[in-house]
Amino acid sequence: MAADRVPLTPSVGLAPDSTRIVALHPVYIPSGSQPFTFFRGALVERKTVLVVDDDPDCRIIYSKLLQHAGYGVIEAQDGREGVRRAQEHRPNLIVMDLRLPMLDGWQAAEQIRQDPEMAGTPIIAFTAQVIPGDDARAHGAGFVRYFAKPVEPHDVLHDIQERIGPANPV
Repeated sequence: MAADRVPLTPSVGLAPDSTRIVALHPVYIPSGSQPFTFFRGALVERKTVLVVDDDPDCRIIYSKLLQHAGYGVIEAQDGREGVRRAQEHRPNLIVMDLRLPMLDGWQAAEQIRQDPEMAGTPIIAFTAQVIPGDDARAHGAGFVRYFAKPVEPHDVLHDIQERIGPANPV
């Protein structure tokens, strides 16, 4: 087995619609790639969302909500870690607090956008410190949506689903 590959062990389980899933042979996927799942006997790429927030409660709420909806979730607790994880994992969408330690959300988004492969990745902005004009500034900086906290988590999930579709393409 190559050093850059991670074994995915055969398994038996149930899909969300109660379809029985059986993987008969070991499958190898590249390490660092987006999460995969078995669905109706096939290996399917699962869409991934990066949640960047220094508030552990917010990370937990959004991570659990997204996981329950079937998305793969990557977490980061500051802007610098968010940039690094975005570069490593190439998520389908990023949810980012604007007020972060180490590197604020504005700076982190700018660094992510400098990577040509990540330039088109949708980034949703969150903030608890609402400053007049920040919503317009966020849109001008390339954020696809601006939410003032507190926000209803299901509204965020709906927005994510509208932008990147369901977690699994099947």
